[in-house]
Amino acid sequence: MNNKANLSIVEYFGSDKGHKCGYCKGSKSNLSHGMWAHTMNVEDYESLINRGWRRSGHYCYKPIMKLTCCPQYTIRCSTNNFRMSHSHKKMLKKMRNFLSKDADSAFATNCSSKAPIGKPSSVGSQTLPKTLEDYLEEEYHNPFNKLEIKLVDPTSSEFKKTMSSAYKLYVKYQIHVHHDKEEDLSTEQFERFLVKSPLQKSSKKNGPYIGYGTFHQMESCWPSESLIFSQHVCHLCTFFYDPDYSHLSLGTYGSLREIAFSRQLGLSDPNFCWYYLGFYIHSCPKMFYKGQYKPSFLLCPETYTFQPFEECVIKLNRNKYSVLLEKTGDVYEDESISKVGILYRRQAATFDVYSLRQKVEEEEVKEVEEYAMLVGRSSSNRMLLYRS
Repeated sequence: MNNKANLSIVEYFGSDKGHKCGYCKGSKSNLSHGMWAHTMNVEDYESLINRGWRRSGHYCYKPIMKLTCCPQYTIRCSTNNFRMSHSHKKMLKKMRNFLSKDADSAFATNCSSKAPIGKPSSVGSQTLPKTLEDYLEEEYHNPFNKLEIKLVDPTSSEFKKTMSSAYKLYVKYQIHVHHDKEEDLSTEQFERFLVKSPLQKSSKKNGPYIGYGTFHQMESCWPSESLIFSQHVCHLCTFFYDPDYSHLSLGTYGSLREIAFSRQLGLSDPNFCWYYLGFYIHSCPKMFYKGQYKPSFLLCPETYTFQPFEECVIKLNRNKYSVLLEKTGDVYEDESISKVGILYRRQAATFDVYSLRQKVEEEEVKEVEEYAMLVGRSSSNRMLLYRS
């Protein structure tokens, strides 16, 4: 097998017994499969995302879609074909107006619905529609506030200097927006959730200048206080902001900046053409905004193909769990687990070699089969499944 230093090493836990759902508040109705990522390369992590997995720190989980109370569908938006809505443009104008005023007047002044004043156009001239990048570029040309954006490595000394302020902002956000209890928001929980990461740093020729891995983006507005803090992880991000500025629709603003950032990275790596918005839950009204980033697509829980959001909604209106693309022909993967990667006593081997060296019970075979089915055949052959 390949050098273990570049391979993903995971420990599969199987399905849980159910825990409280943060959406419908069911006591033990949220069901998922879980595994621990000791280390992981970004290619494998992207493959897991496209199989319906998510990550919280080192812990990876995949909802049991047919049984869980609130089925969670992976949703992504095409950044190359992204179309801004009227509300997106209105929000960006509001942010531009905020940045061009002092903090006190910005809080007191409503967003002007008028377009920015520009040079008068010649009679008969045609102008192209403004792009997302055009709107964001205007924010850098204001007379009062300075918008500063930094992308930092969470293991760097620069990040460590800002971690205290980031943690305070996180606590403030969780309490005001998600109504969490302050005693539940320890620094350990913050680091476990947002700072510690199993993703390996990597780079490749003609790839993004920052490389691949886990990065934190901090957006601050001076002389105002910090507005936004977000985490970039491959094609996925976690996002929180100062709730004192919630009137600026910072959640939407952050998403639009993420889309623009993905487009920028796509100039060097065409694979950066998707913006992932996490999970979409059709029974949760708070999730509806995700479908406004067009064009968006939902992941079918059985064929693992992405289908147009509008078509999926029709099916989800009928059933909260739905196959989004009916299987046609032979779409099943090879069911053999002989090539599944195994890590046993610090030695990497395929499952067939491992089973020759070690007595394997039927229960373990079923566990490895379930793991391979959930992560996908190609991923299970590349990654190393830890065995004790």
